[in-house]
Amino acid sequence: GAPFATDTYTRTVAGGFGSADLGGAWTVTGGATSFSVNGTTGRVSTPAGGSRTASLDAVRQTAVEVRTSLSFDKPQTGGGTYVSVIGRRVNATNDYRLKLRAQSTGAVTVQLVRTVNGAETVVQTVATVPGLDWTQGDVLRVRLRVSGTGPTSLSARVWEQGTTEPSTWQLQAIDATTALQSAGGVGVWTYVSASATQTPMVVSIDDLVVAPLSATPPANVSPTASFATSCTN
Repeated sequence: GAPFATDTYTRTVAGGFGSADLGGAWTVTGGATSFSVNGTTGRVSTPAGGSRTASLDAVRQTAVEVRTSLSFDKPQTGGGTYVSVIGRRVNATNDYRLKLRAQSTGAVTVQLVRTVNGAETVVQTVATVPGLDWTQGDVLRVRLRVSGTGPTSLSARVWEQGTTEPSTWQLQAIDATTALQSAGGVGVWTYVSASATQTPMVVSIDDLVVAPLSATPPANVSPTASFATSCTN
């Protein structure tokens, strides 16, 4: 079916993201001057110890596949940079997201996370994405599915642009947290470790597509696949 939202960031905007090609206006938090669009990508400038969020709140769905690409303008230092692709943003403090962490070693870790009342809980994690060795200038491709209510099915994969997309989901889980069993928007969140020394870190976002999909959970994921641990930065 037709996508719910798309953004190629071909406009020029200072002090925000403006409006997506499809999906309405972006809402930004953390200071509008941290956001810009340079005609090719959306850019989020984040200081050490700081976080920023951009969301398309008009895209309220219960079954979506979010695809986008991410890159960083500097080498990683300290505890690295965290980026979350939000697949269901019920409101400002409740969402499902795929959380990535790029580290100075080149390792990239990924987690399926739920946020309830602003507190994060890891639903499922991959310690390090196999075969992925990030260096400055590399572009990461992300694909996240969030579908259904009572429960919700979550699936994600991450790979380096220019390499073959994985044929299977690296992360899969089912979660039934009550506060998240309704339609929501999509978005992107960034956080830079307080110990990072090369800052502000600029995260570039491009080729965003939010598409419909079946709300039926994958057959190989059972309700017992979900597990949770506390999550901190």
